[in-house]
Amino acid sequence: MIKIPSKISKDINDNSNHVSKYLKTLKEAELVECLNEEDKRYRFYSITDKGKYYLDRVEKDYND
Repeated sequence: MIKIPSKISKDINDNSNHVSKYLKTLKEAELVECLNEEDKRYRFYSITDKGKYYLDRVEKDYND
């Protein structure tokens, strides 16, 4: 799934500045990747395989 920060902000009902900080942290941890770094206005983010792995583990633990 690919999303822009403003869409993520709406989805989780949080401030877009916060979402940008979250994405920066997730990117540094290699859990998400920015698909078009050069575009300052509409950056597209996607979860990485590493991010999917940890998301699956969290969801499994939450559902158990």
